[in-house]
Amino acid sequence: MLRPVLLLRLLVLAATLAIPAASLLVLPPASAQERSRTLEARSLGREAEGITVRLEGAISGSGVIVARQGRRYTVLTAWHVLRDNRPGEEIALFTADGLSHPVAAIDIRPFAGLDLAQLSFSSDRTYAVARLGRLQDLDLGSPLLVAGFPSLDRAEGRQPLRLKFGRLEARFPSPQAEGYQLLYSNETLPGMSGGPVLNERGELLGIHGRAELHTEASRRLGKPTATSTNMGLTIAPYLALHSGRARVSSAAEAPAVAPTPGAAPATALGSQAGLAALDQALSLGRFAQADALTRDLLLAEPGQGEWLSESSVHHLRCGRLLAVDATWRQHSLDRFGFSAQRRLWPGDFAGFATLAGWRRAGFVRYIEADGSEPPRGYYPRLVADGPILQALLARFGRCQTEQPPESR
Repeated sequence: MLRPVLLLRLLVLAATLAIPAASLLVLPPASAQERSRTLEARSLGREAEGITVRLEGAISGSGVIVARQGRRYTVLTAWHVLRDNRPGEEIALFTADGLSHPVAAIDIRPFAGLDLAQLSFSSDRTYAVARLGRLQDLDLGSPLLVAGFPSLDRAEGRQPLRLKFGRLEARFPSPQAEGYQLLYSNETLPGMSGGPVLNERGELLGIHGRAELHTEASRRLGKPTATSTNMGLTIAPYLALHSGRARVSSAAEAPAVAPTPGAAPATALGSQAGLAALDQALSLGRFAQADALTRDLLLAEPGQGEWLSESSVHHLRCGRLLAVDATWRQHSLDRFGFSAQRRLWPGDFAGFATLAGWRRAGFVRYIEADGSEPPRGYYPRLVADGPILQALLARFGRCQTEQPPESR
């Protein structure tokens, strides 16, 4: 006689075999098209993983390897990822193999007027280099991939590389404020700034920057509010540099808007022609371009390096500072310039950043991106920040008081 347990198992098996075949759930095999798409996505992921780097400094961000010459690699990223680093502060670059590579300040080159920068590092190891795409092949609705390393919560440890898929929603015919030109639906995360924007073939078309601000909602809520769209810069400035049609350095001119016809060349920034170029940009209302020119004029002064510092600003010539300020005052009805910023200064940078519109609720704010009216003292913005700005305005105040012969 069969034991009850064994009998029960036999009955269950018999019942299962008696189920009609039509009632069984059978998953259909993946179509050839679906298998092809999966393989393409995996290949695209491997491509992005090899060329995307992680940057750790004052803030976290991402970048993409775009060139190699011998042991030297060139990386593109968003300038706002690096701009808060003060001279001497260490920046670490992590490649796909997890190795850390130091980046010296001298190896960082911002594109003036653009939220774009290139940096370099050295290694005996071989790393993948991005394949550069053709911008003319980028159509509305084109699939795009953004890769980067989000910095969600330091307590959770470093987040792995993320891939965000989406499509091109809009493309401005010419670069807008700070060079932004691409708008796409990819849902990115903080820390992915500076990462690559790739087409479906894995070719680099742009650099991811930041979220598009919803101007009306931001004003209503009193804090920066993003839309569901993100923004990026094309690689056109880098291509121009690579072809020899443009330069990038602390004194290069790379305006965030279309170049002004007849504008003075960048090589003249350290001379009287540099002031003439500033005057022309301001007379046409090109404040973002004038902002970049102002920074370059001061960096071209004797004793200055890649950035202004709290000590180097004391060597700025009063004649140059007063001339730059007078040009800003003339074309802005006294709203912008060092004079306006000094009058606005409440005694600390945090308070100034709020009054001048540089920060809102602790977040960095870019008037150029949301289309708002810049408040008094907003420009010039690219020259200095924090304690360096305080030292610069102190130097300017002494120049106003002393009025040395060189400034008359």
